[in-house]
Amino acid sequence: ESVQDDRDIKYLMFKNHLILNNLKKAEAIILPLLYDIDGKRNWEAFQKYLKLMLAQYASAKTEEDKQEKYLALKRLFDKTDSIPNAEIARFFADSALEMGLVKKAYQYLLPHSESRNITGHSELLSLALQFSYYHGAILHQEKIYASSPNIDRLTYLLDLLGAFLLM
Repeated sequence: ESVQDDRDIKYLMFKNHLILNNLKKAEAIILPLLYDIDGKRNWEAFQKYLKLMLAQYASAKTEEDKQEKYLALKRLFDKTDSIPNAEIARFFADSALEMGLVKKAYQYLLPHSESRNITGHSELLSLALQFSYYHGAILHQEKIYASSPNIDRLTYLLDLLGAFLLM
């Protein structure tokens, strides 16, 4: 039996406990899988762990418990800077957006800007503007314009440049 088979079985057990809302048992299964033997992050397990933490946040009964779960999620996002897998980065970004962490979502998606099925410069432009990152917004609009030049895209780029220069 291989390590991957063992991991797959544990992932199935985790999924079943998550579905049944046995969050403590799900946590006990996933925590040992977060890092590989060589100490590298196991991104698939981290994605599952984030799902668990979101479920714990959603099922929190008291305001105090909800705040505690929110802070735990925020710590996970704070400790996670870049994600090499584009699909997992998308999941983390969407989850960060749900928590109101726009800058984190941008940070996760930026390295995958050329992965068309994950994100694109239009989304990154929108996110950059949401947290007032005008330099980044201008760069994304430049790429949007360069990919398909037209007067509307040029006008928007010039408007962004003008707003940036007035700051």
